Amino acid sequence: MDLNNLVPWLFIAAVLVFVIPASVYMYTLQQRRSKAYVAFAAANGYQYVFKRPGQEAAYVNVLPMFNQGHSRTWQHELSGAFNGLAFTAFEYVYIIGYGKNQTVHRQAMIKWESAGASLPQFTLGPEGFFARIGQALGWPDIDFSDDEAFSRSYVLKGSDEAAVRALFTPELRAQLSSEPGQHVAGMGKVLLWWRNGSLPGPESFGAFLTAGDRVRQVFFAG
Repeated sequence: MDLNNLVPWLFIAAVLVFVIPASVYMYTLQQRRSKAYVAFAAANGYQYVFKRPGQEAAYVNVLPMFNQGHSRTWQHELSGAFNGLAFTAFEYVYIIGYGKNQTVHRQAMIKWESAGASLPQFTLGPEGFFARIGQALGWPDIDFSDDEAFSRSYVLKGSDEAAVRALFTPELRAQLSSEPGQHVAGMGKVLLWWRNGSLPGPESFGAFLTAGDRVRQVFFAG
């Protein structure tokens, strides 16, 4: 038998054996998560939206990560109020590369907006975060040579260095240094906080929201 004639059939067989079952599994998993979030939202007075296509584009100026990669997805959005301020929690997914070389990046995020806030544009995160998107930001690191604890814990970037330095007072830096590993971005009235990984399920969402809100209070009140 001509091996060349077998190639298309082998490809079809691979799709049937591997790709379709994997796709069905992922679809089933997403539907299961969605159903759990719907019930959780109803029980807690929150609103749930499965997906918001293109929503990240509205916040590219706040966080350039929203312009990275392809297949960008804003999903499993839960919104409501906590500690006197409206929040929007969601899972953000994007992909770098294609095929065997692709990497899927997934973040559990919370967004707040405060009418009284006027934040300079900044992005704060551990060193590894900027290894992924640092070049896209195009801004140098903003260092505090007199604050070794903060400098060891974080890399800070922003479009207006003087304004960012004014925001990051010694008191604010001390609070962030006490909880290393945070990812935060802000501009104007918008603040974003996130962790790597999927949005927590209903059983641990409260702890996730509380952790994020603790960081939010460092930057503005409810």
